[in-house]
Amino acid sequence: MADAGARHGWPCSDFVRLCGSSVPDSLHQIQIAPQTQKFNPSRADFADQSLYNARRPSEATHLKETIMYSNRDFNRWRRHPWHGLHIKADEAPEDIFQVYIEMTADDVVKYELDKASGFLMVDRPQRTTSSPPALYGFLPRTHCAEEVAALCPDADEADGDPLDVCVFSERHITRADIILNARVIGGIQMIDGGEADDKIIAVLEGDNIWGDVHDIADLPKIKVERLQHYFSTYKLVPGKDVNIKVDHVYGRDEALKVIAAAEKDYWNHYGHLHEAAKEKENG
Repeated sequence: MADAGARHGWPCSDFVRLCGSSVPDSLHQIQIAPQTQKFNPSRADFADQSLYNARRPSEATHLKETIMYSNRDFNRWRRHPWHGLHIKADEAPEDIFQVYIEMTADDVVKYELDKASGFLMVDRPQRTTSSPPALYGFLPRTHCAEEVAALCPDADEADGDPLDVCVFSERHITRADIILNARVIGGIQMIDGGEADDKIIAVLEGDNIWGDVHDIADLPKIKVERLQHYFSTYKLVPGKDVNIKVDHVYGRDEALKVIAAAEKDYWNHYGHLHEAAKEKENG
């Protein structure tokens, strides 16, 4: 069942909830293609407050999820990191977000999330010895599309992926496929082949060295320069032109606007899946 849902980009837990114990012969019975449907992520614009509350787990939600994952119908699959995790913990400050980590600073192979299965996959071995200067991952339930592209005048569109995040940590974290809480301090407006591909910059929450950093201006400039160099060169291939711009660096306030836009894009394109899952659960 999970494989069938995964092949169609369905969040595993939502797919199981909708299909129950059997999968229909034709998956065309279920509308699962991303749609452009206005679904503003601010509390005031949610007609159904339960959908807003689904973004930040309450005590009741934790209890429900505990029950769900003790059920045989669910415990064979883990949550999809993009669709199944929450972007923030309940009552978290506005600049603290949950990040899923795909790569560490030791990785010279480009790993990224396989959107269909929710597992990390090898995208490509890096041609050079370059490795990311920070932990590298993304914010769950974000999507870079129309709203993100609108914030980047020089981009024709956005890259269609979850919003990328680079996280600085004083302690050497040596494994990926983990989640952590990080404080957003700024970002780099990267344009890759005409597509907006912002890189949010953050620091590990509670970090002994970087924990007091609240804005990009508080970070040593060399840290940002290394990120800019990495992202401007990590796709270099002899004989091939690479059109990447990483000139615009912005602070905390603009980064929060980019995140809000990516959240709005997510709910515009994927909100109907969560609605359908809730209707199935409540019906």
